[in-house]
Amino acid sequence: MNLSELLFELSELLSKYGFSERAEFVNSVCEIEDERSLLEVLAGLEFWGGSGAVWEIQPFSFRSADLDVSRSDYRRFQSIMVELSDMLSARGRATLSGRTADLFRRQLASS
Repeated sequence: MNLSELLFELSELLSKYGFSERAEFVNSVCEIEDERSLLEVLAGLEFWGGSGAVWEIQPFSFRSADLDVSRSDYRRFQSIMVELSDMLSARGRATLSGRTADLFRRQLASS
């Protein structure tokens, strides 16, 4: 998947589970045309920092009665975040994202 597709899917998942503020933020990132600015935002605190960051959401199962779908969707969310981190790493920009991606990789491997 390319970056635009990943961000679109990420936004859709966040929206589906009521994380509308984060979904709107991800949508706004899609509008950044300058690659350097885009990478700065993708590698920044809004995605990978503390409270309120894109990565730091409750598992979707806390927001949905359909556990199978919500768990599958949350695994997809984690996979997208890992892919984004890998893209950043390939460009030497994974300082913040690497630790979170490693956490998600471990969780994905154990599920």
